[in-house]
Amino acid sequence: KRPLGDFLILYRINAQSRALESALQKSGINYKIVGGIKFYERKEIKDILSYLKFLVNPKDSLSLERIINIPPRGIGQETLKILKDRSMELDLPLFEVIKSHKELDLNPRIHNALDNFVTLIETLMSKVSELSAYEMVSFLVDEIHYYDYLLRSYDPEKAQEKIENVKELMGEIRKFSEENARTLTDYVLMVSLRSDIDEYNASPDFVTLMTVHNAKGLEFPVVIITGLEESIFPHFRSKDNPIELEEERRLFHVALTRAKEKVYITYAKSRYLRRGYLEPSRFIYELPEDAVDFVGKSEVETIIEKYHFKEKKRGEFEPGDLVHHQIFGMGKVVEVYEDKIKVNFFKVGLKTLVLEYAKLERVE
Repeated sequence: KRPLGDFLILYRINAQSRALESALQKSGINYKIVGGIKFYERKEIKDILSYLKFLVNPKDSLSLERIINIPPRGIGQETLKILKDRSMELDLPLFEVIKSHKELDLNPRIHNALDNFVTLIETLMSKVSELSAYEMVSFLVDEIHYYDYLLRSYDPEKAQEKIENVKELMGEIRKFSEENARTLTDYVLMVSLRSDIDEYNASPDFVTLMTVHNAKGLEFPVVIITGLEESIFPHFRSKDNPIELEEERRLFHVALTRAKEKVYITYAKSRYLRRGYLEPSRFIYELPEDAVDFVGKSEVETIIEKYHFKEKKRGEFEPGDLVHHQIFGMGKVVEVYEDKIKVNFFKVGLKTLVLEYAKLERVE
């Protein structure tokens, strides 16, 4: 039996860690994220969860303190201190004091900001009993314009990463709410309990999690590379950029070579908030066949049949063949390469397609 410290779990984007962390927690396996922050400790996740916690429990003043100026609405620390002092003086929940802010000697601009905040919270609270947990978080994110806030506050790449994290959280909530129609209150309770258990568990033996970027220079006996799906690894930004695609391929090589003894590669058939069937990464079928052992025979046979891991499609087409494509329509094959095909489509002209993904049909 190997110690947990022998295992390294790698992922391409930070949003992937949520599902991995949840699975490890459910199994009672200790883990540590290196070079990053645990999913539920990330600022954007704390922001959304604080809103949800407060909506479920309006007496949760700590959550209220976090969200009162997120996104920024002109309610600063000085105003918050006045409100908190008043709350302690009257022994009232903070939100009750905020609702009666007209009694305080504040700047008219701040009174207006507090009015708007109270209206927002009351609007959100009115929806809690009407909407499912997933519908509620979707409504919340839209109502507070949270994505716009992230795009204004961070550079485009960082903002997109944070948006992906929020979408991952929404995906978890949707899955949770679909299981026995569980409520927002149930979800908030589950997250709170999980957080308490995580803090209690302090074993020195743990599985290491990190992004591929952070793994350079490290080696572990066993490496698990997750998310080998098109648009995840390689990342969707490399789709139409050969230079970035080559960088993704190099990153995959970095991931593979972190292992001293064994590498496990996984992919998901589906991900919440990503529509349709996910195609396995092209990097999987670029691996040498004699170096790969498949686990889960029926699944693998489907992959091999659908994506032709062992047999290239190159021999199926010849220059001059008439073919049909779902999007581009009818065309004539101009040239066939090792893993690509050039077709002159009658409507859109010349296109070079990857054989494994082109899904071309020969027209007899």
